Amino acid sequence: MRQLRNPFYVLLMITGVIFTITMCAYMVMTLQLGQRGGGPEPAEGSLVDIVHRHGLTMIVVEIVILAICTVAAIATDEYWTGGEGPAEDTNENT
Repeated sequence: MRQLRNPFYVLLMITGVIFTITMCAYMVMTLQLGQRGGGPEPAEGSLVDIVHRHGLTMIVVEIVILAICTVAAIATDEYWTGGEGPAEDTNENT
């Protein structure tokens, strides 16, 4: 029987990539603003500008989505794999 793929793993991968990009942009924004000494704002509409305005909210939302998808992936893993977990050894050596 063909095993189905757990969709929460796919969501975890996508959210993880987006989170990584957001954190890299947040680091770049922090470095750029630090070098300018609080000078001019980033160019309007750029990724650094978006992260400057909404970065903390984006990071928190992404962490919450990662947490929910992780719990959901673990909780539904047996369902998506058809209940075929590792074989348990019922023999007890005495």
